[in-house]
Amino acid sequence: MNEPLRIGLIGAGMVSRHHLIAWAAIPDRAKVVAVADPSHDNAYNRTIAHFVTSLRDGTPFETAPEDYLRTLQLAEDCYRLSGWEASR
Repeated sequence: MNEPLRIGLIGAGMVSRHHLIAWAAIPDRAKVVAVADPSHDNAYNRTIAHFVTSLRDGTPFETAPEDYLRTLQLAEDCYRLSGWEASR
């Protein structure tokens, strides 16, 4: 069997929720491995919301929770290094 397609979601706006639900419905064929958005809050909130929904519903995560945490850590590091927090 082929490995699932690894998806990077660019844009974490209102419609992204529907994309995440659709990808979660076919975990054997695709999994979301990254979420990016110019808005730190959108990217962070969408990622956390999807993680919490999966916990609540008992649905499998697209990736291991450790991967989510590592991805969030890397995103936070990028924002911190860019001086984003200082500009708020």
